[in-house]
Amino acid sequence: MQIKDKVVILTGGANGIGAALARRLVLEGNKTNAIFVFCDTTNFDLLHQLIDTAQNTFGDCINNAGIGQIDEFYDQTDSWIKIIDVNLNAVIKGSQLGIEFLKKTWWWFSLVGFYPLKLFPVSCTSKYGVIGFTQSLRDLNNTDKIRVNAVAPGFVVVNAFIKIIKDDKLLVDTILIPKENLSQIISKSFL
Repeated sequence: MQIKDKVVILTGGANGIGAALARRLVLEGNKTNAIFVFCDTTNFDLLHQLIDTAQNTFGDCINNAGIGQIDEFYDQTDSWIKIIDVNLNAVIKGSQLGIEFLKKTWWWFSLVGFYPLKLFPVSCTSKYGVIGFTQSLRDLNNTDKIRVNAVAPGFVVVNAFIKIIKDDKLLVDTILIPKENLSQIISKSFL
């Protein structure tokens, strides 16, 4: 699918699903221009700057940033707060910051999963929150012609997880799609 007369801002595009989606957009024949904008999506001032850059320079947004941590919940320190901030709070805040622009032009996605995993209780909680948030915005399509979707692929191996994943069985037990080329497979669901 070509995204004609649209511009995509892709958070989390360095690897995993985001990188696969960026490559797919190019392979599908879409005109591409890439710039790097530093943004910690949990820093709402930086997120606001990203959205301003998006609106002033480009256009649409694929809200793809996400993190997780493999650990027993009771062993986690306050690192779970960052997971909620990136996976849920940043999605909500990004939507608040962009809602007026969304009413005009945005095609917006949030990548989320909803498979309960023992070693990812906080990540799963944040993802469930995004599912609920996304569902609560579904009427925007009828009222403002804003399409809001959630793509829920399950577990995807990206560089951030390679260092901490030691048992390949974990991958097999936590995803339903074969792990080979998973990011490329998931990126097809956007177009």
